[in-house]
Amino acid sequence: MFATIGAWLAEKAIFGRIGAFLKALPWWVYAILAALILLLVVYLHGEKAGETKGAAKIEKRDVAADARTVAESKADTTKAQTTTDAIGKRMARVDAATTDLVQAKLKEMTDAIAIPAPPAGDPPARVDTRSLSASFDALVERANGQADAADAQP
Repeated sequence: MFATIGAWLAEKAIFGRIGAFLKALPWWVYAILAALILLLVVYLHGEKAGETKGAAKIEKRDVAADARTVAESKADTTKAQTTTDAIGKRMARVDAATTDLVQAKLKEMTDAIAIPAPPAGDPPARVDTRSLSASFDALVERANGQADAADAQP
């Protein structure tokens, strides 16, 4: 196929015509073409260098922004951990106080209901349910009041 095209080009003498056309041009046309080619090469080189410098600026800016973001994230993490630790300590204190209070109230109630054992050989002691009920009711009222006061605290 190329042989056919080459034969056709030779037949039409296209190369000969192009060569004759180029030989007929004056020298200053070649000088202008060379200057234009040189300007094009300089422009493309400058464009490439500008893109490289611009990319370096953008990369530097992005690295700085990433560093700031990482620093802010570390600061936020530290603040969050400090807050979490404070909440954990407060909850531990509240849990300990609640446990102590419940144990104290259970002991009070157990002591309030406790009936002393009769001495050996004596009949069982009579239980005064009225005073027992009154002391138990007073104990419950005190516990409810303390619970309400504790709920009202921030």
